[in-house]
Amino acid sequence: LLRIEHSPVVRHQHNKVAADLTESVRIPCRMQSYPQPRFEWSKSNNVLIERQGRYRMTAVELEDDIYEGSLEIARVDDSSYGQYACKATNQLGAQKTLITLQPRGEPERPDRPEAIEVRPDSVLLKWREGFNGGFNETTYNIEYAMEGASSEM
Repeated sequence: LLRIEHSPVVRHQHNKVAADLTESVRIPCRMQSYPQPRFEWSKSNNVLIERQGRYRMTAVELEDDIYEGSLEIARVDDSSYGQYACKATNQLGAQKTLITLQPRGEPERPDRPEAIEVRPDSVLLKWREGFNGGFNETTYNIEYAMEGASSEM
């Protein structure tokens, strides 16, 4: 196994997290790094510290030198919404990414739909999932029309 030392690189898919008022929320920040990074969180250029009952910060190693730092907010209030900066630092450098906490809302549309397999009676599709708006059980409805067919029935 060859491991190459490098500064942190952002590896999460979305820079958004959603939660409603009074809920608790976990804001994840994934970075790939070797050696292991140290995570620091800030909001409005103020470094956040763990406070009894308000913030909790954790970091875990996932796999392939990917680490996830998390900022947990015990109870979301109006002042909780906005951009949080996640900064990962190791001996070789630092990387910062902004993650927005917003109220739950409509999921984003999927991006880059692509037909993977086309058969006479079916089509296998794939796409890049959009931000789920804070709803983990997001489903999609696919509409189709026959080429050359009239839209009236």
